[in-house]
Amino acid sequence: MRTLRFGAKTQTAGKFIRQLSSRDVYAHVEMVVEPTECSELEVLWQASENAIPKTMEEHVRRGIFVVLEKENAKCLGTVVRIIGGSFNSIDSSPKCYEVASAQAFSDAIATAGIWGSEA
Repeated sequence: MRTLRFGAKTQTAGKFIRQLSSRDVYAHVEMVVEPTECSELEVLWQASENAIPKTMEEHVRRGIFVVLEKENAKCLGTVVRIIGGSFNSIDSSPKCYEVASAQAFSDAIATAGIWGSEA
């Protein structure tokens, strides 16, 4: 298993928008990822209820951990703050938020992630 740390604070957003024949899908997640003194990965929910309903928190978190699973990695000394986004009462779903947060976290890794050795 590889280790991942962040060398600098980075703000990123993920959007999942699709127009399907039967219906549209939509999710938008904004996050700040930064190094911290904690030993593990910490995810803090700071998004307002108007931006993203609290009912989507579990799915936003899951998207972050899906990325780590795909990379066979654990993230150390990092805090992820979910700071905002947007929601559509008709088109947004839990799976959409999982995809949008995975996209945002992947972008953060590409911007400021530092990979360590295999454990």
